[in-house]
Amino acid sequence: MEIKRFSGWLNEQVATTTPLVKTGVAKDFAGFGYMANSAMSADEFLKSRSVVWKTPNETTATRQPIVKKEGTSWYVIGTGFGARYLQADGKNVMEFNYVKGDQLIPVANPQLAKQGGTLKPANAQELEKWKTSGNSTTTTTTDATGKKLSATAAKFNFNFDSGRYAIEDITPEKSAQLMKDLQPILTELATPKLMNGKLEIIITASTSTLGVSTNLKAQLAADGFKSTNPKYSGNDALCNARLATIEKFIIEKFTAALKTTPEAFRTKVQITKNPLPNSGSGATDEERKAFQYIAAEIKQSGESIPLDLQLNCGATFKGEGKQAVAEVNYVGFKKDLFVMAAVGDLVTLSLDPQTFPDMVYFKYKGQEFLSPWLGAQTTTDGRRNFVNELNATKLADLEQKINAELAACGSTKTVAQLAPGAKVGGKWVVKPGVDQGGDPKTFQFPFTKTFDLDKLTVRVFSPLAGTVFDIAMKCDKLKAAPAPKK
Repeated sequence: MEIKRFSGWLNEQVATTTPLVKTGVAKDFAGFGYMANSAMSADEFLKSRSVVWKTPNETTATRQPIVKKEGTSWYVIGTGFGARYLQADGKNVMEFNYVKGDQLIPVANPQLAKQGGTLKPANAQELEKWKTSGNSTTTTTTDATGKKLSATAAKFNFNFDSGRYAIEDITPEKSAQLMKDLQPILTELATPKLMNGKLEIIITASTSTLGVSTNLKAQLAADGFKSTNPKYSGNDALCNARLATIEKFIIEKFTAALKTTPEAFRTKVQITKNPLPNSGSGATDEERKAFQYIAAEIKQSGESIPLDLQLNCGATFKGEGKQAVAEVNYVGFKKDLFVMAAVGDLVTLSLDPQTFPDMVYFKYKGQEFLSPWLGAQTTTDGRRNFVNELNATKLADLEQKINAELAACGSTKTVAQLAPGAKVGGKWVVKPGVDQGGDPKTFQFPFTKTFDLDKLTVRVFSPLAGTVFDIAMKCDKLKAAPAPKK
């Protein structure tokens, strides 16, 4: 029989005997961000505070639940609390006071939390915190299957002038500001961190309840953006027009920065447009601006890349493999590794086979590299001559088997084509590697990182001994071409 602690018994009594009296008021709730001691999304807060909980500084959970889920809805059951969410203008906050019985509506982006709030000026502490927190926030969660979801939201200083929506309305100055605001999202795209997942960019356009003019509505319709619901007074058309423009802007600028094509970009990134017409009202232009904004968020979902499959800039990958036989094409190490570099980086891989000769094959996209046999020619005591062993009768099928493995990797080339210096006079030769002061051209593979979570094919041929090797990865930013002289 289990004997419950008094605190556990008390928690059960509180949870079962206190009736929930609903206020009938529903309010948006976006969790607690950089202004809080412990940042949590709305979903994280609701789940953790619906059971007995503790603060980060406490060792035992004794605090009573303060929210409760009924069906699909969340309600405040404990002492009320408040939240203030800085708005897109960087000047105002939407203040919320949640009381017992209020319904909480989870909202992912704090700037989209409007219902039930009151617009107020941000205080000095909030403005200072905003400056130091940067223009983006990133949250990472794990779903029930173990997949990770990384979401980065960009806070925009950009907005269209009243009634404007076309790409031509984005001036060079506004374009520069917009790209600055979008940089966190571009950075996430440039260096994907999750595998077997997807990338999604969500762009939001919001307006106040102030309707558009008759002329603007006609102009929007002529451009292919018709209002479909009279209650929005044309703002639904304005939202859709602005979303189409921002989508066009993102694709144009991002494909240039990521050195890819619009077609390739669309195959890898899903763009979701989220119109929010008539988000709220205000008595003055300044108050209405809180509901007139553009926002964007990128979500990456997938599985974390294991450390033993990562090649990182400035780091050395340490590999090990077995002495291989003909049945496996003499491949002692066979893996596809992930290149954790940014788009446009000039990546140089250097193989160090240490002592026993290895031959390495790298393949990245359509680029291939096959080294000659690299390492020492003999053991230090002279008892083994590796050149003679490679050319021994028992390894007569070595070249044939290596060619078979190359073909299995999708290559249309052979040893003779990829590494013409691997044999001299029909005999294998061993060239000095890193430890033997060899020529870097024989063990280095340079390539430019493209816009993908790309796998690098790695095959290390090791017929003489179990392979032990290092792969060093260096990353350099490509220098921009000099501007033409006038």
